[in-house]
Amino acid sequence: MTAAGSSLNRVGLLEKLMATVRPEFRVDILVPDQGDPVLGWKSCGVTGCDRPANDYELCKGHGGRWRKRQDHPDRASFLADPGPPLRGRIELTSCTVTGCRYGTSGRGLCGRHRDKWQQAGRPEPCT
Repeated sequence: MTAAGSSLNRVGLLEKLMATVRPEFRVDILVPDQGDPVLGWKSCGVTGCDRPANDYELCKGHGGRWRKRQDHPDRASFLADPGPPLRGRIELTSCTVTGCRYGTSGRGLCGRHRDKWQQAGRPEPCT
């Protein structure tokens, strides 16, 4: 098959894709509802924690805290007193480079932009 022939097969590919994909999935970033039967998740058993549950119906943070307790209480006792709230629940930041949609890795830049900044000798940011 020639290159021209393969480009003829691609005509209408976007239209076919758009006709197949349901409108609710035609977004840049899909954030499913927690109760979605396919993409959803079950919440941690600790009251007020919205993290997804893993083992023993606890999130990774609370599950680790439960396993580290010396008396290793039964789950009901742990749920009655899970300890202080978990840390690390802050809004994620994005790269400060215009148009970049990655999260920060250091100095307000994503990993790729931070590496380029370091390779350039760490110049002062433009104001």
